[in-house]
Amino acid sequence: LIFESPSKVTHIGYKSFFNVSLRVLNIPNSLTVIGPNAFESCWFNEVNQFNNPPDGNFIGAILQQIKCDAGCQLTTIGDFAFAGQENMFSLKIPASVMNIGISAFADITFFSFTFESGSRLTKISNSAFRHSYFDHNIVFPETLSFIGDHAFYSNYFTSIVIPGNVTYIGSSAFSSSSRSNP
Repeated sequence: LIFESPSKVTHIGYKSFFNVSLRVLNIPNSLTVIGPNAFESCWFNEVNQFNNPPDGNFIGAILQQIKCDAGCQLTTIGDFAFAGQENMFSLKIPASVMNIGISAFADITFFSFTFESGSRLTKISNSAFRHSYFDHNIVFPETLSFIGDHAFYSNYFTSIVIPGNVTYIGSSAFSSSSRSNP
């Protein structure tokens, strides 16, 4: 799905592309609203120019990679934005992201997961990565201060490094988690 440049599309409505197979999603800079579940149950190879995914828009989609161009202005990854992916091969959280919403990446297997250098992330909300699998180490950025309730509940990972700036770790944040084989 490619929008011609310059695109004038400002709104994509509820379930507009439900259950559609797409190789690439190139989100135009003009887009201001992606309606609830707009890309539910879709399959993508990559998502480009992704800015502020609203709540619940990609539930059940299968993403292989999320890309954010240099100069990305994404500050919030909304509630349920990518929840329910079967797997996500590669995810680098852009440096501009300051908040990861409730269940934003719940129930996902990650083969590569990192934070871009210079990350400004301060908050990982409740259940953000609940029931997810990481087959590698997770090193949070030094700016992180809040890890919500159940944020990493029932996860698999090789290790997690919690930075010194973290002041709040919610109830059951890492409960029922196991070490995966490196």
